[in-house]
Amino acid sequence: MKKMLKIIRYQLSDTKKAIIIYYSILICIVLMFAYLRNSGTVSFGKGDGNRDFIGFSISTMIFLFVSGLNSFKVNFKFLQAHGISRTTQYKSSILTFALLTAFMACVSLISVNIINLLIPYQTLHNSIFPEGTLIQNFVWTFSAYFFCVTIGWFITMLYYRCGKLMKTLISLLPVFIIILLSVANNLTDGRSSVEILDLMRTGMGLKDGNSMTGALSFFMLSAVSLFFSYLLIRKAPLKD
Repeated sequence: MKKMLKIIRYQLSDTKKAIIIYYSILICIVLMFAYLRNSGTVSFGKGDGNRDFIGFSISTMIFLFVSGLNSFKVNFKFLQAHGISRTTQYKSSILTFALLTAFMACVSLISVNIINLLIPYQTLHNSIFPEGTLIQNFVWTFSAYFFCVTIGWFITMLYYRCGKLMKTLISLLPVFIIILLSVANNLTDGRSSVEILDLMRTGMGLKDGNSMTGALSFFMLSAVSLFFSYLLIRKAPLKD
């Protein structure tokens, strides 16, 4: 357990600078929009027919996804050089991701009232589920953030294990999927796209307006990505 705690501290300290820079940029953006709004250059928010600003939640998801992409190769080589087993690395990384996403989810909720003093702002959860409670907001935000970082970790691990040909095929996979969906949509006169969107709406809790359904879906997707991540890391070779 002590070994895992040391690894978690190492991994968190490794992302500390990136987090400080990220939040510093967000603060600058908030101050800039507040200045533009007060000067009359920009007008948005309740009461003027426009929407509240929700971009910070999305930008945090992108930040965590990129953090996941950058959380394997260097750490894996460093910890392997110090005799840390792959299983210990795997468990420690999951705990690190959980702590990181919980922290950023808390910051997201705490900062709402502070940012609202400067510009009209709400979390992505509240823009989708207006009737949600504070606890639902945190659980949904945490689950979405956790999914973003774990899927990024899985993707970078997948690329690490693949050769050049497989990397190319994986990169082209989204294009193939889009083509297949387009063909299926044409063959079914648009029914397939409607059913897929309906399934996604149900899975994300948009149909019943329950964000906990969406949170459960995010956790299940995270579990799937972590399962395959374990299969990839358990026999991952050291590469230059």
